[in-house]
Formats: sequence, structure tokens, C-alpha cells
Amino acid sequence: MCTIFAWLPPARSTPSSGVGFAKPTPSVPRNTSMRAGARDRRGMAGRHWLLARDRPNLQALRDSPGGITKPVDKATNLGRWICGAGLALLLGSCRSMAPDTPDASSSAATEDGVRQMASSIARDLAQDGPNAWLRYFVDGREFFMANDGRLQFSNFAEAKAFLGSFSVGVAHLELAWGEIRIDPIAPGAAVMGSPYHEVLTDTNGRTVQFSGYFTGLAVETPSGWKLRDAHWSSAASSP
Repeated sequence: MCTIFAWLPPARSTPSSGVGFAKPTPSVPRNTSMRAGARDRRGMAGRHWLLARDRPNLQALRDSPGGITKPVDKATNLGRWICGAGLALLLGSCRSMAPDTPDASSSAATEDGVRQMASSIARDLAQDGPNAWLRYFVDGREFFMANDGRLQFSNFAEAKAFLGSFSVGVAHLELAWGEIRIDPIAPGAAVMGSPYHEVLTDTNGRTVQFSGYFTGLAVETPSGWKLRDAHWSSAASSP
């Protein structure tokens, strides 16, 4: 306790008549009400100046349909405009990317065209042999054909080279379709599926028969309906 008092500075004394103790100086109370009033007056003047400066903007907000809600800065308006434009572009691109759905009349014409193609294939194979397939394959690199899970032709050129040599040993070829299913997927394009039965007779008189299911993509070209791709699945032989 004594050490604490040792650090305190000595009290100042004022001269007085006959008294050796210092007289405390009376504290003058602050006129807080006057200062507060001055601050209020300055604040009101500032608010009046702000209102006078922004009066045209406030009037425009009052006259708007929504009235005065909250201030919206230019950056917020720009952000909303960018978001709206981006959404419109996204919706437009989605609509443009969606494939055209064929109407009833287009679907009917597509089914008729594919059925006529299938009938012509069977007829021409019986008359002209395996080379007749080339009339109904799309002549390009986009064509391919698979057989029992293996790629047999990766393009039209490979099909043409194979059928040219294969046809030499075939005396007769018959192809019979079962119930043909046609699924129009777009104007000028349809998926074809059908059971098939094929009878091949070689130049030595031996006969080989094949049965299974055929699927392919048929497309309409300037020279008629053709197969863009094809797949033959042979029925598994019973043990």
C-alpha cells in the first residue's frame, strides 16, 4: 500500500488565509445541451442540403410505378441486364440444339420410304446378288456395318471391296424380312428394325441359311433412301 502512494504526484495547494490545505477547484459543468443543439442544427442543415441536391432523383422515384423502395445503383442494373441477356441466349441455344420432331405427315412419308427401301433390297438381292447392297449403302466414310458384335465394314470403300470378291462365289441370295419396325427420329431419318431370314447358295450348289435381327439407320438422299449404318445379329444356335 505504501508503494502505491509513493508513485502519486503531490497535491497542489493554493494560497489561502491561515489554512495549509489545498482547496479543491470546483468543476465547471459542461453545457451539453447547447453543444448537442449545435450538432443537431448542423445535421439538419446537412440533411436539407442533401435533400435539395437529390430532389430531382427522389421526385423521379416517387413518380415511378414502384415508388420509392430502395436505391439501386448502376452496377446492380448492369448486372441484372447481363444476367437477363445470358439467360435469353442460353434458352435460345437450347431450342436451336433440340432436334426437329417430325410431324404426322412427315412420319408417314418416312415410314413409306423405308418400307419401300426394304422391299427393294430383297428384290434386287434376288435378281443381282450381293453386289446389289451397294445401291442401298450411303456412299461415304460415314457408313459402317457390324455383324454379331464385330465391325465388318468401317466405310463404304471397304464394303465395296469385299462385296466385289464375295459375289463371285454366290449363285443366288434370298433375303426375307419379318415384321418391320420403323422409328422416325427426324425429317429424312429413321431407325429400322426387323427379323430376317437369309438363304445363300454358292456356285457349287451348297446352301447356307442365316436368321437373326437387323437394325440400321436409314436416311433420305437425293438418290432415294439408303442405310447410313447397319448391324446384323444372328440367332444363337441351340445346343
